[in-house]
Amino acid sequence: MKTLKFIFCLILLVVVKQTVKAQSIQYGYDNAGNRISRMIVVQKSSELNLSDTLVDESKQINDEMLTETGLVKVYPNPVGDILHVVLPATELLSAEYRLYNTKGVLLEIGRLEASNNKLAVGHLSPGLYLLLVHKNEKTEQWKILKK
Repeated sequence: MKTLKFIFCLILLVVVKQTVKAQSIQYGYDNAGNRISRMIVVQKSSELNLSDTLVDESKQINDEMLTETGLVKVYPNPVGDILHVVLPATELLSAEYRLYNTKGVLLEIGRLEASNNKLAVGHLSPGLYLLLVHKNEKTEQWKILKK
């Protein structure tokens, strides 16, 4: 009977250990170090290996990433009706923006073609939004507070 309990405990331990490895939480940060997003990643049991860990070291933020700040400027924040997105003169290639609410729902998508772009946000209800600007294979993100 003790052997049966021991085997049951071992099986339970393996199942719990696999369940813990089956999901991880990844956080996204803006250039100032503020956490702006949280993603729960769930893996299929067929994708799990014994070498899997909860922390993916290749996606950790390091000092090099923090010093590599973008040159896109977004103001004013908090915003009333018009949000200004200023692209540097050296990077006037077309950029794309996406505006999300706090639930992760995509509200707007568009192109930024000029150096000083004005986004009309007066129709949005007051609250917190996430603005992503994708240019030259890089994405910058900001928390936008709508008054």
